[in-house]
Amino acid sequence: MLLSAFCSRNCTILSPAARSNSREQTELDQACKFSKIASSSSSLTIRCVSAARTNTTYGEAALDFAAALGVAAVVYVEHRHAIKTSVFLGLYLAVGLFTEITKSRSNFRDGLSKSAYIAVFTAVFKLLLIGLEEVPKKKLPTNPGTRHVSDREVTSGFFTWKTSIFAILVSRLCVTGLTFAQPFLLEEIIDCVDPHSNASTQERMRLVGATFFIFSGAAVCRALTTYLKNRLITRLRGGLFSHLLNKSSKVEIQEERNQRTIALMDADFDNIVFGLPDLIEMPFTVIDVVIGIVFLFRLIGLSCLAMLIPLILSNVLGVLFSRISAPALKFWNDNIEVRVEKTSQVLSKLPAIKALGLRPKAARFIRTLRANEAAASKKFILIRAISIGIAVVLDLSAPVVVVAAALFSSALGETISAKQMYPTLGIIALIAGPLAALLKAYHLTVTMLAYFRRIEAVLLLDNHQDPRISTSADIKVACSQCSQRNQHGEASQALREKLGKDTGHILRFENVSITPHGSDTPVLKSIDLIIDAGSMNGVFGHTSSVKSTFLESILGEAKITEGRLYIDDMTVAVCAQQVWLPNTTFRDCIIGNCEYDPVWFNSVIVRCRLQQDLATLPNGENHRVGINGAALSDSQRQRVGIARTVYCRARTVIFDDSFSSLDKTTAVDILMGLCGHDGLLRTSGCTVIMVTHLPESLEVVDNLILIDSNGTVSCEPRLGSNGRPSMTVFFLKRCLLPQEDDDVRQDVSVEPLKNSGAHPQVSDRGQKQRQCNPKDPQQSDLRLYLLWVDAIGRISTGIWVSLILLMGINEVFTHIYVRIWIATAPGNPLFIIGYGLVALSSGMLCASCLLMNYVLLSPHNSNSLHDQLTATVTGSTVGFLNRVNSNLLLDLYSQDMDLVTKRIPQALYATLYCGTTSLVQIGIILSAATYMTAILPWIFGAMFMIQRHYLRSLRQLQLLQIETHAALIKEFREAIAGLVYIRAFKYQEHGFRRSLRLLDEAQKPFYLLLCSQAFLALTLHLLTSVIAAVLATVTLFARSSSQNATGLAFLVLINIGTSFTRFLTFWAMSESRIGSLSRLHNFIEQTPQETCHEDAVDLPPNWPPTGVIEISNVCAGYRVTKNGPDEYALHDVCLVIEPGKKTGITGRVGSGKSALILTLLGFLEYEGSIRIDGVDIRKAHPDQLRSRIITISQDVVEFEGTIRDNLLPYDELEDPTDGAVEAISQKEAERRDSIVLQTLDRLNIWEKLVKHGGLDAKLETVGFSQEEKQLMSIARAVVRRRLTGSRLLLVDETTASVDSWRDRKVREMIKEYFRGCTIIVVAQRTESIADSNQTVHMAEGRIELVQNHW
Repeated sequence: MLLSAFCSRNCTILSPAARSNSREQTELDQACKFSKIASSSSSLTIRCVSAARTNTTYGEAALDFAAALGVAAVVYVEHRHAIKTSVFLGLYLAVGLFTEITKSRSNFRDGLSKSAYIAVFTAVFKLLLIGLEEVPKKKLPTNPGTRHVSDREVTSGFFTWKTSIFAILVSRLCVTGLTFAQPFLLEEIIDCVDPHSNASTQERMRLVGATFFIFSGAAVCRALTTYLKNRLITRLRGGLFSHLLNKSSKVEIQEERNQRTIALMDADFDNIVFGLPDLIEMPFTVIDVVIGIVFLFRLIGLSCLAMLIPLILSNVLGVLFSRISAPALKFWNDNIEVRVEKTSQVLSKLPAIKALGLRPKAARFIRTLRANEAAASKKFILIRAISIGIAVVLDLSAPVVVVAAALFSSALGETISAKQMYPTLGIIALIAGPLAALLKAYHLTVTMLAYFRRIEAVLLLDNHQDPRISTSADIKVACSQCSQRNQHGEASQALREKLGKDTGHILRFENVSITPHGSDTPVLKSIDLIIDAGSMNGVFGHTSSVKSTFLESILGEAKITEGRLYIDDMTVAVCAQQVWLPNTTFRDCIIGNCEYDPVWFNSVIVRCRLQQDLATLPNGENHRVGINGAALSDSQRQRVGIARTVYCRARTVIFDDSFSSLDKTTAVDILMGLCGHDGLLRTSGCTVIMVTHLPESLEVVDNLILIDSNGTVSCEPRLGSNGRPSMTVFFLKRCLLPQEDDDVRQDVSVEPLKNSGAHPQVSDRGQKQRQCNPKDPQQSDLRLYLLWVDAIGRISTGIWVSLILLMGINEVFTHIYVRIWIATAPGNPLFIIGYGLVALSSGMLCASCLLMNYVLLSPHNSNSLHDQLTATVTGSTVGFLNRVNSNLLLDLYSQDMDLVTKRIPQALYATLYCGTTSLVQIGIILSAATYMTAILPWIFGAMFMIQRHYLRSLRQLQLLQIETHAALIKEFREAIAGLVYIRAFKYQEHGFRRSLRLLDEAQKPFYLLLCSQAFLALTLHLLTSVIAAVLATVTLFARSSSQNATGLAFLVLINIGTSFTRFLTFWAMSESRIGSLSRLHNFIEQTPQETCHEDAVDLPPNWPPTGVIEISNVCAGYRVTKNGPDEYALHDVCLVIEPGKKTGITGRVGSGKSALILTLLGFLEYEGSIRIDGVDIRKAHPDQLRSRIITISQDVVEFEGTIRDNLLPYDELEDPTDGAVEAISQKEAERRDSIVLQTLDRLNIWEKLVKHGGLDAKLETVGFSQEEKQLMSIARAVVRRRLTGSRLLLVDETTASVDSWRDRKVREMIKEYFRGCTIIVVAQRTESIADSNQTVHMAEGRIELVQNHW
């Protein structure tokens, strides 16, 4: 049975070469198993002829012989067919080894020497067999894939992992033995210090040697145990990380967008890392408690059980407090999550929010979130402070209760003595911690299991199920198809033959109904559609016709509730409107997982119009694009995404509104270069499915896929039977796609350019971007501590520090009090009252420190710094906001503010407390003997050198850990953001390998940091060993110390090593955490701020009354120095815009169109003059200027709350200090709602809102598409105009992502509601500015041409 069970698990056939490579191991295995059989047969023979036998002798020997035969068979079969050793075999050999050892001892004792020798012989060969089974079999599997994934852990024996656990067991037991030897050593030393002692010099020398051995041995074994645990923890952390990374690419899109895995990687992993050592300690804690209680019983009898009273009471109160504090903590954490989430939303859209003139509201909103969080934390902080204070009292009262019980039970006799009291207190000190941990074992176990269950819940999430059905016999990844094309991108002969088959369909829909993820209602129904291989297909429909959902079904990302979708090749190259780029080089972004082909790469670069951009990038092809292409312009990002789609050479290519960020000239060039008659994709035989608003697309597509508002999909050829475009083509040109208006004015006069300057044109985007780097190395700087102190107040800080110092002194004073008691009145039991009062006062001081810290000091400090940070972020220049990554700003609000609020006060509190106790303990040790003061300089010198080198190493290791962990998290966030692309291009394996490399890099500083902490503890405990040896030498030979002083000194020595370690650890923690203040301080000091002119005045009430704009000799730039802009985006711009006229601004990407709008809004520093209705905008307050100008930005701004809140954001004038809200009458509110409703109805999005609650519907629950959100921004501007009557409107690329029908609708609304206003429109579509009175053509930051249509 054992043999059959074994052969059924993990079996594979080994190759002859593998068998040859393992011949030596095989021969040793055979020798061992035959030796085992021989020994068993010999044992059977000896037992049969021996006189000393019983009724079971024959049966026992026969079974032993049968077992040997079975082991031989199992070893033979498993070595030839199994990757891993059988668990049963490993256990059997291990148990049999100890059995044979026991049998040999018994046989030798009973005089059965022959049987004894056979037992020894059998034990030796079992041991050899266990060792041989542990040899890895990595080279044995025949399958190369199995061999590749079969590492040492997989192919080695049963005891591979168990070896490390066994090593931890041995070293930790040594720690227990040496630690509990210290109180008995103390007893012996006190006995020898007695003036009447007759101990010889040799005995005293042995005691000195024993002192050093016990203390140093415990230090070494403790360090070894920590080292082994660190290795185990690091391995476990790496394994869990790798599982989560692997899972991240397999779950559904909506699960990843919840970012549950990132929360686990940031929070739960830290909790597991810090909690797992305590969990490993649990079995040893039981041993420590049992041994300690036994030893304590030896000294004071049953009085030792009194120690359970305060500890049980502490745990009972802890459970009660936890039940009260758990909801309070959850409430606080929920508020933190809300603050971070909503702050993130504001930061991501801050430039657009500022353009609307809502910067003060955004700042107040962020401050309100912070105030709400602070209010939510007060209950938990109060409960925590009281519970910790009570815990300190009960912890310090444990020796008080035990001593009191021993006194009243006469276990200590009539009078207490140093020889009896200090060993007792020593044992109490040693078991107090383990016993408290044991009582908390259940809570710790439940907590750790909860963390593991959360990870398990993520790992057990349902994997993404691709609903598509592959019709290809061999599913290939994109990079494998690279070999099917020649260098010029032509289709290979094999592919041409495949495409030329009668059944040349690449996609086939059979009665398919499609439901988006997160919904149960199909939006596309009963689709019957066939897409031929090599065809060009255009998908057309109104804005709300769920075209993207149709494309998602082709990618396998939408749910198919009915029907079947067949696809020939599962690899689909895609480029969407919101392109995703990994943070790598320009070239790697394009080639992805494919092999680099320079000829094909250059062809793609040329067709995607990237050759000029590539020439201007600082490092050319090796230029890093930043997080999601942050180092590229919007146009460059879009073209790189298109280039990646083409370079992949997949058989199916999807363009989902990929040309919306490009100017029309560039977009048409790329479209024709890829999909035209000689286009790269057409000549390569690719099937293209595109969604675009370019009218030129109707010239290249072969088929029209039409989606109406009811979710019905139809398909028809572009050309009719007569070879001419069908009527549908004319309908699309007229209704859905842009077209030139018929009434475009032809009386065009051209104005010559004036004052063309000689300023050199410098591209701001082409330069290396300045980023806020919050990960600067932390340097020890007293000014940072003063910054934290000054934010609180120096007097308050002084009081707080004084309380901490008193608490540290008072805690150690409990030991000093015992010495006073023994010295003055050892027979007076009333001293126990003072002993208890000292412990009580320590708890009260602890609670006072915590309450003062968390209720008074930390909130004031964090709120002050939070307000400064918010003012800096919201007041920063638009150039800085465009360059900096919003995640870096969010880190300042989340991680650094968390450090300022929680971590820094905790670290400073612990540092001061541990430092005070360490100094007092050193004083007690030095007071034990006169000559001990001579080592004081050496102690402080050693401490100084240790902390100096440790802190330096720690800073660098922490910096490396932060950087590598941040890189891993960024990679993970990128993978989440680009999961659709990763699956479409089949990049999962490539991304997983990349993530594993980053994980390896992150593991190194993490492990080294743990090792550095273990080395610190080892060094300090060895220093303690030296101090103990010196103290023992002085007290035993100089005889200048009393038993009382010696006992107290050695009692303190038991814990002083831990005090030293905690002091330096918390000091280092303070140094590292205070670095967050450095980052905040540097950010606040160095972030460029918008400046207000010193002569700034308030704008007139009805400004601007007409909207006349005069621009004269303006040079503007994003980056600002003391001397003005150092990189110009505008050069010598001169322009006059008449009141009530519409001016259209056109130009290619990077021509300066948006820069001109930003300059009018006061975002850019400029030279020259800009006057609006006679007011120099340089002298206007920036926020007031922007609030008076109506702006429609290309960035969609979404506010938290309802549809009404989003369309009437200026009505909410909340003040977080008093909660006052501008009163609006009911009649006025109804009028405003009526205006909002009319506007939404004109844009045809009101009908969708009615189903969700109208104006009271939450924006996030409505399910607007990106296009509909853009329409919401337009509606907000229309409502603002109708309510305020403002006469100046700025429109920046507003309708780039909406269809022509809605574009005309928007232009009609603007013409109606902004009649008589001065309108400036920046647009890529010529029809958007066809009715302009003036057209301005820009290029390279200059006005190239001005056309007047009067």
